[in-house]
Amino acid sequence: MVAEFIETRTGLMFYFNDIEPDKINIIDIAHHLSNLCRFTGAVKEFYSIAEHSVVVSNLVPLADALSALMHDASEAYLNDINIPAKRLLPDYKALEKKVQSAIEEKYGFVSNKNVVYADTTALVAEAKELMGAACDEEWFGGTIPDYDERFKYKSIPMTPRQANKAFLRRFFLLTGGKFPNG
Repeated sequence: MVAEFIETRTGLMFYFNDIEPDKINIIDIAHHLSNLCRFTGAVKEFYSIAEHSVVVSNLVPLADALSALMHDASEAYLNDINIPAKRLLPDYKALEKKVQSAIEEKYGFVSNKNVVYADTTALVAEAKELMGAACDEEWFGGTIPDYDERFKYKSIPMTPRQANKAFLRRFFLLTGGKFPNG
């Protein structure tokens, strides 16, 4: 039998069939997300999932900010797959839910409607700004979800290193931890 795992940036072995809480590491999550581009890379300029997560975290009430920051954390271990492809991959969606649930349990948060609303609001604004997307019914694959059209995203390009630091800074601010040097 082949062991189903990835090696993370910090050298941990993350096994998909036996997720161990001590193999989930915020340094890995920040690093991986900061190197993954949103919208399958179809953007005018690089825009990481880590940067998106910080934006979403700042759109919600403080009580939901950690959940919003970590809403895409499973993608650190699985990668980002665009929404149309995800609809065709039920096994991926189940694995994504399993990994996200383990991360939620480790860091003590759960997603809620405020996070979903903020994520959708950011999605629409980012798609319009970074891709020039129409964000119409066809683009969403059906009904346009509810979002705050008053939010106007203006890109401030971050390098992966900057996005990594911004993500970690926000995480440690929200959890009362200390920001690591480097």
